[in-house]
Amino acid sequence: MIIFAACERSGATIYRSAFNEKPEEVEILNSLDAVIPIVDFSVWVHFKAPAEEIDRIIEGYKLRELIDIPSSGVSGVPGDWITEEDLNSCKHYERHNKETGLIEKLFVDCRNGEAIYVSY
Repeated sequence: MIIFAACERSGATIYRSAFNEKPEEVEILNSLDAVIPIVDFSVWVHFKAPAEEIDRIIEGYKLRELIDIPSSGVSGVPGDWITEEDLNSCKHYERHNKETGLIEKLFVDCRNGEAIYVSY
């Protein structure tokens, strides 16, 4: 029998873990943590941040063409977080984190001023 003992992190904790700090001006709107390995394979943070913070956090990411929009459901953005129309208006950044081996994506500058970070 395998027992997993895990604790879900807050959105602010996930944000700090991803970007080393969380300025007071950053507003966490939603988050999902990978609590159970294998079952929960991604971490999500939905937030609003000022332009200077967006400039700081995209450093090291590459701008990518938005081809694959994360759909709602198990592997996608929860349907009540952001509309597909607003997600289509985002700039998509991506990087491979060599320290963790994870793919990290940022959807920023969305029409509604919101952003989404995902790591898997």
